Amino acid sequence: MPEGQMALLDPDRIAVALGNPQVRASSQATVEMADSSSMTSGSSVSAANLVSMFQVNATSLVGSLNANWRVVTPGAVFVFNLQDYGLAGGL
Repeated sequence: MPEGQMALLDPDRIAVALGNPQVRASSQATVEMADSSSMTSGSSVSAANLVSMFQVNATSLVGSLNANWRVVTPGAVFVFNLQDYGLAGGL
């Protein structure tokens, strides 16, 4: 969702399919150690404190869940611009 937009969903008009949750252990991962999330992904994160699980002889837990959804009937999703409602700075 681009910054400055918001979406409202009618859950009764959206079909959702969820897979089986999976949790596994891994010692071959690099994780960002932070007290709070930067809410940014990729190389734009500056001064990230990355820790190699292999180098520090540690194990991390990896959780995943496959999900898919589809709009069942028209009008189930409404996207609007926050600036149109005087919320230019966000919520």
